[in-house]
Amino acid sequence: MVDRVGLRRFQSHLSAATDTNIPTVGQKHFIKDCVDGVEYKRITDKWVIRDDPNTICLTISAGTDGGSVNKSNSKSINPLFFWINEIGLKHRFSYPLTSLAAYANHKIPYQILLSKFIDELNELDKGLTIVTKGGCKFFLKVRLFQMIVDLVAAKDLLQINGHSGLCGCRWCLHTGEKKGENTGVLYCVGNSSCNSGVNRVWNNMMPQFCKLQKNEISSFDGVIGISILLKLSYFRWTTQVACDILHNLLEGLCKKILKNICSLYKTLIPSIDERIKLIETPSMYHREIRSLNEAAKFKAIEYYMLFAYCKDVFKNIISENHFNILKSVETFIGLIMNPSEKSEQAKASLLQMAFNLLRSVEIEFGEEDITMASHTVLHFPLSIWNLGPLYTNSTFMLEDLMGSLTSSIYGGKANMDHKALENWSIHQMTSLKRVRQFTFQYEHGLYLFFSKVADTHNV
Repeated sequence: MVDRVGLRRFQSHLSAATDTNIPTVGQKHFIKDCVDGVEYKRITDKWVIRDDPNTICLTISAGTDGGSVNKSNSKSINPLFFWINEIGLKHRFSYPLTSLAAYANHKIPYQILLSKFIDELNELDKGLTIVTKGGCKFFLKVRLFQMIVDLVAAKDLLQINGHSGLCGCRWCLHTGEKKGENTGVLYCVGNSSCNSGVNRVWNNMMPQFCKLQKNEISSFDGVIGISILLKLSYFRWTTQVACDILHNLLEGLCKKILKNICSLYKTLIPSIDERIKLIETPSMYHREIRSLNEAAKFKAIEYYMLFAYCKDVFKNIISENHFNILKSVETFIGLIMNPSEKSEQAKASLLQMAFNLLRSVEIEFGEEDITMASHTVLHFPLSIWNLGPLYTNSTFMLEDLMGSLTSSIYGGKANMDHKALENWSIHQMTSLKRVRQFTFQYEHGLYLFFSKVADTHNV
């Protein structure tokens, strides 16, 4: 774990992780943060020590990319970032940390990358007594609350048969269909109810994992191996790997909707572009929306700005049915990117809205748009219920850090590790002061894992 001693300095930022959703008569309660999700309560209940001021119990949200960051001719690097959930939202994402990274001359397998991290999490699950050089003594406990990954990374991490395979959904047992040789696996919703996909039940899966481990079966329900996350006794990958608004909704469903609109109304794109220029989007977004002729190159934030703020530029230009789809997307984004009411009724209502949206897209543009990424939108309500609002577990933060790291190692060769580490320090990540000290080496230097050298003088 990176700078175990250094976690002490975050104590002043710790939010009250008590149950803020205790019901009172006539009062609604909302899921405002990941600590409000049902999974947070499950993994911390009876584990957190609340009556000892010298004990620090933390949960972390960790994320890594689906592939190695590689802008060098001969080397690649793959970091694992994480955030401490007990730091309040106001400060949390200003303190991204890196627990380990792999520096290699070819692609780094997930099992190798995560093994040391998981082993140390198991050690910290029981707790570890920390003594600083200044004589400060405390007891630290840490658990992994969730993994933040895209669909491709989830395939490797969870050992699922393809990120868009026939049984590739980590949330449910909905079986996809291969409609033709030139199409991928589709997850059409059809006329079935919005809850037709039977959710995976973790307790029912455990006996199958035992058979898989004993080689009694080779796979079950699309699962072809045992995830390294199962080394954590409390971790359930059916409910602790969040849905991702960036890849699944914005670069998934929204991208397909916009592609269809641009194709159907190609001659009207100049008029729409002129309208977009007149829209004032919030100043927090650093990117302007490009011409719809360049929609294929849009970044996720451009899809977000267009669908969340600019739907009216299409009014009276596209058909009413197509405009209604854009209105549905805008409404849906507004709901999932804000605190959600913590009630079964609100969860069911959001699920019905997601189903209606996918059904409309399927009717208007064709079933080929309902891929795995689109299908996953149906599970946004459950992800929010389990892990908190999507703004607390989006891969936007992860992608920004990976992008910064990528730019820092462009053309790097022999000194690539130094360049990458300097970049982490710039972005407020826990920095390595002694880059030549590695804590683990695998196969004669093919992989080098390194972690923070404790900077205890600041504690």
